[in-house]
Amino acid sequence: MMTYYVGDVVRLETVFKNRDGSLTDPAVTLTIEPPTAATITLTGASITRVSVGVYRYDYTTTEPGAVMYTWAGSGAAFGSRLGTFRVETAAPARLFQWSPAGDHVVVDNLEIVTLIQRDGATIRIPRALRLPGTVDLADAGSISAYGNATQWIIWGADCPVAPQTNGALVDVYGNRFRINRVSHTVHSNCWEVETTADAGETF
Repeated sequence: MMTYYVGDVVRLETVFKNRDGSLTDPAVTLTIEPPTAATITLTGASITRVSVGVYRYDYTTTEPGAVMYTWAGSGAAFGSRLGTFRVETAAPARLFQWSPAGDHVVVDNLEIVTLIQRDGATIRIPRALRLPGTVDLADAGSISAYGNATQWIIWGADCPVAPQTNGALVDVYGNRFRINRVSHTVHSNCWEVETTADAGETF
């Protein structure tokens, strides 16, 4: 069962085919059952028709627990598809220790990203810190932005394999960032990933 966090946008997708195996447009209904909130029933224009027989809906999670959903078609193509995923509360913030002052700053803007390796393999990373440029922890946390570069801090526990250069990070809005450089901080078990935005590329 896939796991997401409260506030994530989950893309629900399905296809419909007739008895001949051809993609066909039926009358489509999507039913979503959150853990405690009222059941959501969607039809018609509320659902995105991607192409003939292909449909999707972007659902924003609002509470922790199991969410069940059902795609149903009638008319030109009969059938239904059941699915479920789990929602957890937001990931806890992490703490960075600035040097040499010994002060700290609480990180509370962690976000979810998808790592796409060069071979197309994907890893969902539930906690990533996005920084606007370069950060030098050895100089009391000085931050300097340059061009459209972005630095990301990814914890090794969330990403056990090294991100690959020329791979990509994709945020929850579909913005794609090409990976230019990767380094590993041993003492904190973090990947430091430098990216640049791939203009116009979305997932």
